[in-house]
This record gives sequence, C-alpha cells and structure tokens, in this order.
Amino acid sequence: MSEEKSESVEKRPTFRFLFLFLLTVTILFSVVIFVTQKNQSPYSSGFNLSDLSEDEILVINQLPEIAISDIKVQHAHKAPAPLEAVFGNHTIADFGANDAGLKQGEFFNFTTRWAGLPDIKVLLSYLEYIGKLPKKVIYVGLPHPHTGAFSHLSLSMEHLPPRLYFFDNHIRKTNNIRRLMRLFGRQIRDHLDWRNIVNVMTNACRPNYGVVSLSDASRSDTSSQNNGNIFFAFISGFGEKTAVDGCPDLHGIDRDGRDLRWTRKSNKTLMRMAEPIQPKVFPGSVDLVVSLMVEIHKFTSSGRKVIFFVPPLYETDRKSQSFDIMSKIVAATRQQGLIVIDDRRREFNGSYFSNTSHPNGKYFADLVSKLTSLK
Repeated sequence: MSEEKSESVEKRPTFRFLFLFLLTVTILFSVVIFVTQKNQSPYSSGFNLSDLSEDEILVINQLPEIAISDIKVQHAHKAPAPLEAVFGNHTIADFGANDAGLKQGEFFNFTTRWAGLPDIKVLLSYLEYIGKLPKKVIYVGLPHPHTGAFSHLSLSMEHLPPRLYFFDNHIRKTNNIRRLMRLFGRQIRDHLDWRNIVNVMTNACRPNYGVVSLSDASRSDTSSQNNGNIFFAFISGFGEKTAVDGCPDLHGIDRDGRDLRWTRKSNKTLMRMAEPIQPKVFPGSVDLVVSLMVEIHKFTSSGRKVIFFVPPLYETDRKSQSFDIMSKIVAATRQQGLIVIDDRRREFNGSYFSNTSHPNGKYFADLVSKLTSLK
C-alpha cells in the first residue's frame, strides 16, 4: 500500500512539470505569433479606404504582399461595389478614379504586385461570391512582354489571402485543399520565423502603421516618429519619439486602391530602354493563356464588360520572342471575341510615364477615352 502511494506521489510532480512545460511553450508560441502577425498584418481587422481623404495614404512599408492584397480584399467587404475596377500586376498601379472619369468610390484598383491570370480569376470569383464585382467595367491589365511579370502571366503567384483560393475551380478539389493547407502553413511558418521576430524587435525604420498625409510621408532625412518596434521602444521609453536617420519614405495605398510604391517619378530624365531583350522561359503555352482569358471573360454580363489591355513601356522598338508570344495571344483572343487593347507599339512620350516601366494617369486617361465607345 505504501509503495502505491509513493508511486502516485512521484507521478504527480512529473505530470505537473509536463503540464507547466506545455503551457509555457503554448503561451510562448502564442505571443510570438501574435507579435509577428500584428506587425505583418496590422490591418487584419479591415480598413475602408474610402474613409481616406485625397491627400492621405494607408502606410504599407515592409508589409508582405499577402497583407497588402488583403487590405484591398477587406476594403471590398466594407465598401459598395464599384462601377469599374482594374486587375493586374504593379505595372498598372497608377490607374485611379480620376483617370476613369469617375467619382470617389466608383472605381477601385485591385492590382497586386505579381498577379497572374489565375490569381485574377480567383479574386474575381471571390468578389462575385460576396456580391462586390464591378458593375460596369472590369479592366484586366496584361503584363508587357518585356517586363519580368510576363513570365508570371499563366502562373498563380499566390499573393492573395489564402482563403480566397478556396474559390479556385480551375484545379481539382483535392489539389486545392492541399494548396490551402500549404498556404496557411506558410503563414504560420512565417510568423514563427526567427528572422521576422528579430526584424520586428530591431528594425528602426519600421513605420507606425496607420493613416498619414502625403506631406508627412518623407523620411529621407532625419525625422522623428513614434517607435515602430519593441526594442527601440524599450531603450528609449514607450510612447517617446525617436530620431530615425535615412529611412525610406513612407509609401502606401490611396483611397482608389492605387499602390504608390510604384508610381513615384524618377529624378532622372527618362531615357527609353534600348537594351536587347534576353530570351526568357515562358511557362505554359499560348493556348493556356487564351483559355484563362476566356474564363475571365465569362464575368461579362448584360451590363458589364471585361476589357483586356497591354500597357506600354518607355522603350525603343525592341523585338523578342516574348513579344511574338504576346502577339499570338492578342490575335487568338480577339478571334474569340474578347476586347484586347494592345498599346505595346503606340508612341507615347515621357509625359505618359512615372518611370520607364510604369505608365501614369495620363496614359490611363488616354486608354479610357479610347474605350468610351465600348462601354
């Protein structure tokens, strides 16, 4: 009897130790995930970009691409469906409501950095599910064949919030479930990555997320700001302001959804790109791209048009294999009745560009004026 009691006494401390150990590990992991999640997704609760004034932006410095695209998705939940919207990659980031001749709230820019056609289709499917598809015009910007984004045209770059890929009916359900598990697993892994944790604690240039006016966005010289990370907050006093030297200017998303990372003008005189184009591997095939565009075109309805366009680069008359592939894609989709505006070879001067790879509002206003008769 005494032996049984001694065994039970020995088991209790062991069990208690194991319980406390697991509890400590759970709390530690929870704190780490919470800290990194709040810094990598500071707007996870959603933000209605329509609440911004004309000269305000929502700061997005150092945020991962998934968090930036989620800002736009969350906005779609909170705002009425726009009349028109544009989808594509960062080369068309400057397309705004004024260029479309619309009022605030009637146009939105849903572009993400490396969006491929599969990503655009997934995003449109999700907007259709929540009843927020553009009511009149869906603009789809195709990447110029002389940009790095062209190799992503037929690929899913997976820079949208993972939950959206549940609406991808382009692949088998079993494969889609596996992909969702992988994407959510990647998010958890990123939250536990020690490099992200160290960055959160020690990066002096990490901004204070929220709304800032464009006049306050410059940080090129020494500036004062509230501490943006745990370590500097600790050594200088929580709530205090700290001098920060040489940090990049703040950039963000404006109320039209434009990502202002890509729209800043170069200080140098623009020179047309003239370097020879190196051969690139184009994943997929012309037929695959055409089939994806046809799938996206199915979002057309009695009151809604889908318009594809290829924006220009500020370049000389360069030729390449990629250029020929895009020409075949344009020809094949036009034969199937799709509206495709091909501006690769139109002669635009430097006033139509923010920099050599990014057309500005003047180009997009020109594009819209050309399409007026099609709306």
